[in-house]
Amino acid sequence: MRKSLLAVFLLTALILTACGQIGSRGLTDEEMATRVAQVLTTMPTATGQLPVEPTSGLPTLPPVVVQTATPEMIPTQPEATVAFTPTETELPTLTATPDPGTPTATLAPSPTLPEGDPRLKLGNPKATDPMSNADKWTWPTGESDFTAVSFTGSRMKLTGLSEDAGWRLPLLPSLKNFYVEMTAITGKCSGRDAFGIIFRVPDLRNADQGYLYSISCDGQFRLSRWNGKAGANGESVVLQNWKANKAILAGEGKTNRLGVWVDGSTIILYVNGEKLGEYSDATYKEGNFGVFINPDKTKEFSVEIDEISYWDSLKP
Repeated sequence: MRKSLLAVFLLTALILTACGQIGSRGLTDEEMATRVAQVLTTMPTATGQLPVEPTSGLPTLPPVVVQTATPEMIPTQPEATVAFTPTETELPTLTATPDPGTPTATLAPSPTLPEGDPRLKLGNPKATDPMSNADKWTWPTGESDFTAVSFTGSRMKLTGLSEDAGWRLPLLPSLKNFYVEMTAITGKCSGRDAFGIIFRVPDLRNADQGYLYSISCDGQFRLSRWNGKAGANGESVVLQNWKANKAILAGEGKTNRLGVWVDGSTIILYVNGEKLGEYSDATYKEGNFGVFINPDKTKEFSVEIDEISYWDSLKP
């Protein structure tokens, strides 16, 4: 580049010099054109391309490669359901006319709790066992001389193996004043095949005392007090003998919700939210609760227990 500029400068200088000389001598235009042609003829002729200045001071950049991008395959996601908030001006509701040939389904009304149902005023229970397995409240399983216990279909199955009553108690703290409720489904039964709640058992390890609230297959209930330490065969005191009540759903496959409220010497019995009776007995003031079964007519009579809940330190 420098050599080219130098050549241009020299050419210009020669032309100007020649022009100055020509101007001082008063050459004609023809003589001036001849002199310029001579000057151009004497200059070296450039061959090839013009030299390029080195670029050592600049970093060498890699060549830019242009590639055709392959579009990425994005897996198709399920279409999201968007919940729309209605605007202030809502569209009119259209009422579909049912096909005369298609029966219209009638929804069953939601169950309404009776006015005196303890659940209406107790709120949430202190604890609930959904009876899905034996682990939550630590229920003893397997067979004994009187009962068999297993967990199937998210329920406890309690079976009577003897003509005498047999019970099972979970590993829970002793309670004094409380309300306990059990929901159970009766199996194949007849007569006074019975089951229920045993409560205020003073000694969990030696459960041979306490109260028993029973309901029977034929729709009756009873309340008794048991003392296995009395005499050679124990002693049973009946506080309420068998009595029918229409609130009890009698027969096989029926679901009943049994409830016991105890406060001091007061014992109140419920079934399906209906009050059955109120009694007074101060023999056992506190203890544990559990479930029991007492076959009468049916060999290996059984019930399935769906749920048990309790509320602690309450007043009726």
